[in-house]
Amino acid sequence: MSVNASWACQESVMDATVQANSNGTYAISATTLHRDEGYKYYVNKFEVLDIHEKVLATHVLFHPLVDELRFSRSIGNVTVPVGTTSVIIRPHDSNHGNA
Repeated sequence: MSVNASWACQESVMDATVQANSNGTYAISATTLHRDEGYKYYVNKFEVLDIHEKVLATHVLFHPLVDELRFSRSIGNVTVPVGTTSVIIRPHDSNHGNA
């Protein structure tokens, strides 16, 4: 399965990986680039979507990472519909919304 990263000038997914789990789900990791400035402006989640932009999973970030320009987070046990060959990773920040 391939991963397509979504990006904008505010936040970018720099890298993403997908690994199949033994139970038929997937572990999806994303490395995001963003200059968090505190609770008023930070990447507060990323979503995994199918090609029709249906949200399959969401990883919520509860605090800013002011000292980390690039950071990686993972979502385990993502259920992906049978036949899906590609997913989209979409970051979201607290100021601008979805990338």
